[in-house]
Amino acid sequence: MASSIRVIGPDTRAVSVKETDIKKVVISNQTATDHKALTIHVVYAQPDKVWQKTLLLPPGTTVGQALVASEFSCCFPDHPSGEMVVGIYGRTCSRNRVLTDEDRIEIYRPLVFDPMQSRRRRALHRKAATAGPHPARTYGVAKRTSKEV
Repeated sequence: MASSIRVIGPDTRAVSVKETDIKKVVISNQTATDHKALTIHVVYAQPDKVWQKTLLLPPGTTVGQALVASEFSCCFPDHPSGEMVVGIYGRTCSRNRVLTDEDRIEIYRPLVFDPMQSRRRRALHRKAATAGPHPARTYGVAKRTSKEV
């Protein structure tokens, strides 16, 4: 006969579970396994504040699954989730990337300006500012006065 283990669920109720069924226990929307759970941080930086959620996920979880588990779309329904750009520690990645322990998923805001167009615009402004001759400069050889001869 298998022994019974008491597990505290997410709603703090104690539940008796058979040792053989321990792989099927659901704790805070995550399935417990024999392997160590991954600690994943999901971060979204807004101009005035930072939203962060720490998750315990089973090994083999992808970035997309972690985003669903973080409930980011519920907290920020106006954020364009279809074209969401994400990265891990500053490097963009796909939603199919498998996570490792202590990964930080960063959700990037959409760009307001295209960086290449902004660079071209700044270059045009610099060119326009330096287009005319500078009034203090004289080009060519300076004229000698009669006193220097």
